[in-house]
Amino acid sequence: VSIKADDDQMLQGLHAEDDRDGDVTDSLVVVSHTKFFARGKFRVNYAAFDKKGNVGTYTRVLEYTDYTSPQFSVISPFRYKENEGNLQLLSKVKAEDCLEGDISGLIKLKYDEGSYVNIDEEGKAGVTFQVTNSCGDTVQLPVQLEFLDEETWSLPYPILSEYLVCTPVNTEVDYAEYLTGVNVGGSELLFEDAKTGKDYGYFRKNVSIDPQVDYSNPGIYPVVYTLNSSDEEKGTEELGSVTMYVEVRK
Repeated sequence: VSIKADDDQMLQGLHAEDDRDGDVTDSLVVVSHTKFFARGKFRVNYAAFDKKGNVGTYTRVLEYTDYTSPQFSVISPFRYKENEGNLQLLSKVKAEDCLEGDISGLIKLKYDEGSYVNIDEEGKAGVTFQVTNSCGDTVQLPVQLEFLDEETWSLPYPILSEYLVCTPVNTEVDYAEYLTGVNVGGSELLFEDAKTGKDYGYFRKNVSIDPQVDYSNPGIYPVVYTLNSSDEEKGTEELGSVTMYVEVRK
């Protein structure tokens, strides 16, 4: 059945009969259903009644044909300045479920084992976001937090339209599609707003993209976008960078 199926559709194909009253199919009701025992598959419990109120029960397996697991979205990059006290990690992530809609309020996070966060020092720390819908389907999003020194933090870096992209196995993502502009000193300068890009000196070609994605294996992979300066005297120099994650799904 579809995820939009009502009780009548979940009753399709069932027949109930009583040895005295005959056909009692009209009395059939959906009593309850379980959480998933496999992705999109669950057991539905039914009941039928005779004229005296005696109850007969039955259980069968149903499968949602159009079910998809909860999907995370990332609003902004996990990029921080050292000594920044309030990380507000949960405010950067949302979760949408095909059955329940917005389940962002159910998101939990944990720091990866052996990962120590010292906001007073430059470095990286791993965290994993997790959310579970009412059917028991749990998805996780592992990411790296970046803590940058003052000088590195202040460098211009690329702006992306999405920081988490989901794609099926063996379906590649067009990385350039998500590159929208440059953040300079806290101001977002979008490529589409500049006629030539010379207004602030950076073009799309100034951004190098380093994907580390295995499209043949489900998982979550980083793609690093790095802004490069183009100075005739100094040559090319790496400036700021930002990470997008690609989720490859079965």
